[in-house]
Amino acid sequence: MGPYKSREEIIYYTYEHKVRRQAARLGLKLTRSRARLLNVNDLGEYRITDPETKEVVAGAKFDLDINQAKAWLDQYEAEILAERQ
Repeated sequence: MGPYKSREEIIYYTYEHKVRRQAARLGLKLTRSRARLLNVNDLGEYRITDPETKEVVAGAKFDLDINQAKAWLDQYEAEILAERQ
């Protein structure tokens, strides 16, 4: 990030990085759409995949915003912790 980013952009990218790290800790991958033209199969946001199987576990159409992705990961992490007890 260069010195020309606004404070809001820096906060957003920092939060996005935090969510990516959480996904990685859980053995998943948060991916942002690279599409420049949106269509029914790519809504331009995020999805969560299992990098080993390449299976999409949430946001199949890149339809999760960053807050929805964070909420999904929080719920998934809670389920894993509950299973361990």
